[in-house]
Amino acid sequence: MKEPKNNILRKFLFSGLFENIYYFLVMHVWLIVGIIGVGISMMAILLALEFFFPKQVHLLNYALTDKTFTELYENHQYHAAIFVAEEDTSYTSNRLKNLVNRDMLRDCYTHIGEYSKAERICLDVLEIDETKYKGDTSTIALTMIKTIATRDLFRLYEKMGDRERQMEMYDALVDYYNNPVNRSIEANTNNLGMAIPNIDKEHPEAYSVGNNLKYDIICGMYYKKPEEAIDSLVDYLASIWTLPKFSASQKVTILNRLISWYLERGELFKAHSALLKGLEMAKQVNKFSTDNPLGEFAEYCYILHDKKNAKRFMDAYMRYMDKYYSDTDLEYLLAEMRYIKYFDDDAENVVDRLTHCCKGIRDQISKNFAGMTSTQQEYFVEMLDEPFSYALGMMADNLGNKDLIKLCFENEVFKRGLLMRTDALLRQALAESDDMSLLGDYDKYIEYKQELIAREVISGPGNGARKAYLKSQIRFLGKRLAEGCAEFSLDNYADVDVSRIKFGLDRGSLVMYVEVPAEFGTSLGAFVLNLKHGLNFRELCSADAVEALSDTKEPVYMLCKQTDTYKKLFSGIENLLDGDGYVIYSPTGIVHRIPLAALYTDEVHTLGDRYKMKIVANPIEIEGHPRLFRRKESFDLSKMQVAMWGGIDYGVPDSGTNPIVMQTRLVMRGMQLSKLPGSLKEVEEIKEILCESGVVVVRKYTDTVATEKSFKAEAGKANVIHISTHGFFNEDKYHEFSNVMHNSGLFFANANRVWIDECSPDLYKKEYEDGILRAEEIETQNLSSCELVVLSACETGLGEIKGNEGVFGLQRAFKLAGAKCIIMSLWAVPDNATKELMNRFYTILAKGQTNVDRAFSEAQKSMKREGYPVRDWGGFVILH
Repeated sequence: MKEPKNNILRKFLFSGLFENIYYFLVMHVWLIVGIIGVGISMMAILLALEFFFPKQVHLLNYALTDKTFTELYENHQYHAAIFVAEEDTSYTSNRLKNLVNRDMLRDCYTHIGEYSKAERICLDVLEIDETKYKGDTSTIALTMIKTIATRDLFRLYEKMGDRERQMEMYDALVDYYNNPVNRSIEANTNNLGMAIPNIDKEHPEAYSVGNNLKYDIICGMYYKKPEEAIDSLVDYLASIWTLPKFSASQKVTILNRLISWYLERGELFKAHSALLKGLEMAKQVNKFSTDNPLGEFAEYCYILHDKKNAKRFMDAYMRYMDKYYSDTDLEYLLAEMRYIKYFDDDAENVVDRLTHCCKGIRDQISKNFAGMTSTQQEYFVEMLDEPFSYALGMMADNLGNKDLIKLCFENEVFKRGLLMRTDALLRQALAESDDMSLLGDYDKYIEYKQELIAREVISGPGNGARKAYLKSQIRFLGKRLAEGCAEFSLDNYADVDVSRIKFGLDRGSLVMYVEVPAEFGTSLGAFVLNLKHGLNFRELCSADAVEALSDTKEPVYMLCKQTDTYKKLFSGIENLLDGDGYVIYSPTGIVHRIPLAALYTDEVHTLGDRYKMKIVANPIEIEGHPRLFRRKESFDLSKMQVAMWGGIDYGVPDSGTNPIVMQTRLVMRGMQLSKLPGSLKEVEEIKEILCESGVVVVRKYTDTVATEKSFKAEAGKANVIHISTHGFFNEDKYHEFSNVMHNSGLFFANANRVWIDECSPDLYKKEYEDGILRAEEIETQNLSSCELVVLSACETGLGEIKGNEGVFGLQRAFKLAGAKCIIMSLWAVPDNATKELMNRFYTILAKGQTNVDRAFSEAQKSMKREGYPVRDWGGFVILH
């Protein structure tokens, strides 16, 4: 039987153990109370001292923190040093006394690859107000420290690929170097024994600001005067080559730069001669010095076919990296990629290292993107693309390796449309923010971008200076917005998972086209994912076949008629589909220009007859919208606001001199924009269809009312936007802009005066509109309420294809603006045929019993059944 609880308690109270505890507490109670009292008193005294004398009390804390941080930094424990520094707010303040430590913190961030944080520290230094520091000593030190921060930014922007900002720093360095007053300041500072950041502690006698700037100035000169820069670097290298005060590491670093310039200019003989000159010096490099240049030197050995020395120096460099870097740091990952490339004999080990390298690179991109400008982001992705490309090449040689296929699929999903997803996440974070200061910055950011776009065609006085100012403000506000919306970090994108995407499919198959590096050019392959067969990869056509498709002089609609095109782009993967009749595909390269649903499989049938096909920009959208093909909801136009533009008066009477323009909706620079008769009928008939089906709000803009200004005023309110007009992609070379988003657009009222006569204002006018709505302008609009955009014009789906970012043009602009679904054309479609297709589409959609995809597919099939050629209906596609 279980003993009652009260009996157990009674036994304990009368036991010897309880008696000992009781008498101990009674006998020592005053001691315990005294200890507690002393502790409380000390805490009270410290709190009082901190309140009345904060600087003096914190001095001890700062000293301990500084000592710990310095020891960690000198031992190359960069992550731990960053952790200590980030716990102390003095490291992020503008106090002059902590600038040396802040510079070490900047070096820590640079080492681990967090460039945005390193940049912020240098910019903080440049923003210090000199008037707050009295006395010659502080002023002298601050002048030099700002110069060193400028030099650090020069080097950092080179790593980030921000050439514009790098050259701004270069100009500042040249000003310092050429100013004799600054040389005097440097001498005075050295005499005063001032502590200058970034001294090479191993070779302090070789350090001077002027001497260090000389090398950086030569590097900057290369982007303006390459021949002169190369000659200067050759002379500089010769002058220091035998000087013992310059370390072997410094000499090989400079030699690496010279070799890279020779290679960039195709001067292989000179590059090889410089490499031979450096072999003996490279052997003298201290393998564990903090500025080890052997990794880069090994790469040049590899490029110049000296693989024996490439492996030798790379092996030494990896020992250095293993000692001083974490295996997740950016520099380590880049070194690991080179190591994999040189030592690819052990396939199993290579795959493991390649997987680690690719995942690490994805994490690094995620960490850095939040604080970078769009220019820096674009370069950063290109710089880190090598591991992904190498993995694709290795996969092509090892098609039976499922781990490699999975790795490459996840890499491609991560990279696809990365810059656009980043921008979309930022806008989403801003939309959900209640920070009025942040929202005010965003409004100003958009305002500045719109003004800069308008000023591209203005050449009046002061315009250049204003454009430079706008660019600097856009860059500044862009970074501040990114930092203010840090929660939009891409960490979730780095963790791409095949199983989650497969679950989102539920039925049908995903086909993701990909360009694979080949010996000459790139071949085309495709990943196929479905529940039945899992994830697979197939090579579809060789690099020669891809080049033949890209360079053909035939119109794209003629390629669709040729069954050979179907065999090259699709037949090779049909046995991997699940037989359910549904295909979602994500295009790349040449596939962006060819509508797969319009490919003829024989003389009569097309792929659209065989499969229900959807286009997505990135397969990750499937994870965000599971069961994409299961959705049965209809597109209910009756609950939507529709805005339409068509039958536009372009400002010059029809002369009948441009019959091609009359037949299609495509024009080239200088050609007269003629009114499209089919366009006016199109919007009138569509409005009638919509009104009869119960759509309450239909706004129609025609003739001279269909202005660019009307679009900007109304588009943000509409759920459906329909634009029936002329379109253009890629003007002639004389009118081509460096910003590719400026090179495609749509025409509105009065566009002829600029398109033909090229008249534009000499001075900026805020309300000025030229009638040409460019892609760059569209992306600044807020179209988050827009469910559907119909671009009833020619070649509206085209643009410049830029790797994994896809097509830079109208489709990208509308996606960035927030449109959910876009109907666009891939070739020039006749005016009357376009009108016919659009009327059929809206007639089916207005019945309210189907969605956009099925309605548009049925409209196209009905025209095909009635004998319309593929040119009339096949060029339009829907992008989700």
